Order: sequence, then structure tokens, then C-alpha cells
Amino acid sequence: MTDMELIQELEKTYGYNEPILLNEINIADMNEVYIRQVFTRLVNRGKLKRFGQGVYYIPKMTPLGMSKLSAKKVYEKKYISDKRNAYGFYAGLTLENAIGITTQVPNIVEIVTNNEGSRLREVMIGNQKVRVRKSSVKITEQNVRVLQFLDLMNRINLKDMSEESKDKLKSFVSEQKLKREEVFQYIRKFPARTAKNVIESGVINELT
Repeated sequence: MTDMELIQELEKTYGYNEPILLNEINIADMNEVYIRQVFTRLVNRGKLKRFGQGVYYIPKMTPLGMSKLSAKKVYEKKYISDKRNAYGFYAGLTLENAIGITTQVPNIVEIVTNNEGSRLREVMIGNQKVRVRKSSVKITEQNVRVLQFLDLMNRINLKDMSEESKDKLKSFVSEQKLKREEVFQYIRKFPARTAKNVIESGVINELT
């Protein structure tokens, strides 16, 4: 495969301004060293841009100049989903702020993921600090919403929550349309405080 054939294949597979992770490239008759050499040549020719170690993208000219890849796209691709499979979810203050149960704006993005071997680690993705935690239960497309909910219920402090925040929590759970049998299937894999918070918060009544 020539360099131009490779860039055409990358355009077809990923499109423009989307993260391309070097460790996911698998091409017959091309080993990792050779692929790195090809990527370096494509970068030097302006066909590829290097975002960071092992992360590339195909730039596109816009009215404001050459496009730049956002850190959010990169950490979502690495730790949350590749748009086909789920393998992570937002957690902690990142999730709590997103659903409105806290006004505290986190400066660190928190993610629970399959794609981390350490119990807890902080990494820099571009200019964004990301705190990644290894999931104690394998995350799949089928259980990701349940595991995110249980992780949330394990970590929240009900005593510090206002009634308005509790109402927003109930609304979030209701919108997720979580089934009781799914929750009960996984809840035993979480600390006892998880079940206690589910019951005392009243969100158990929002489960279908």
C-alpha cells in the first residue's frame, strides 16, 4: 500500500478532524514500525496532523484556517466510545455538573473506563487534565447506563444535596429509563453505600 492509498483509506474510515489512534491501525504486511514511518511522512507532507503521542487526525481547511482536533474528541475516543462500542462513561463532578446536581465546575474531566489498567491515574490530553479510573465491571453498550448510574450513586453525598439537586437526580434517572432488574443485577458489585443511597434518595421509584 502506497502512502497515498493509506491516506485515502484513512479518509474513508475516519473522515476529517477525527482522532486516529496509531495502536488501532492494523494493515496487512505493515508492521508497527513501518506504519509509524508512513505516518511521519504523511505528517511531513501535511496530509496528517499529530495531536499527541500516538494520536493523529486528517486536517481540513476551514474559513478560519486549518482545522484543529479537540481534546474532548480524543479522550472520548480513547476512554469512552468509538461510536460503535461503549467502553467508558463520564463520572464524578463531571457527570454531576452535566446533569445539574452541582454547580461546581470541575477543571478535571473524570472518566471510568475499560481502557485503563491503573486503579486511578491522571493524564493530559492536549491541554485538558483527565482523571481515569479502571472500571470494576466490564463496560459494554448494554450496561453502560446502569454502571454510570450506580457509580454516581456510590459517590454522591445525599446530606450535602439540596432538594432541587435531588429532584434533578430523579429526573436524570427517569430519563435514563433504567430497569430495576438491570440495576439489581449489578448493584451487588458496588459498595453497600450504593444501595443505601438508591433507597434513601428515592430514585428507586424512578426505575421501570
